[in-house]
Amino acid sequence: MEPGFSSVFELEPTLRRINGNVALLKKLMGSFARHYRTIGDDLADLLRRQDYAGAEMLCHRLAAAAAQLGAIKLSETAGNAEQALKDRSVADIDRLLSEIERLVAQATAAAAAYSAAP
Repeated sequence: MEPGFSSVFELEPTLRRINGNVALLKKLMGSFARHYRTIGDDLADLLRRQDYAGAEMLCHRLAAAAAQLGAIKLSETAGNAEQALKDRSVADIDRLLSEIERLVAQATAAAAAYSAAP
């Protein structure tokens, strides 16, 4: 397992939710890594176009996906970003999106490594 994996994902509760199916978890982790690796750019693009509803929805999906896989800090941050977008709280949005980019980089790297492990 990738060093630092446990600092990003809470593995035990996630495995319990999927009845200990490690093969399924590897598949889900790989999908997460592929799907969310560009989310920082995707969010920046939506905000440039002032598509706040689209950015809110993307943060909502990220929060849900991260929660399902046990990336609690990422899920909470994405949920906070969703709320900041709803409130149009510009200072919070910028700070939270920077934090999402950092957390997503960690999570996608850890998820990709986990999904590729034998």
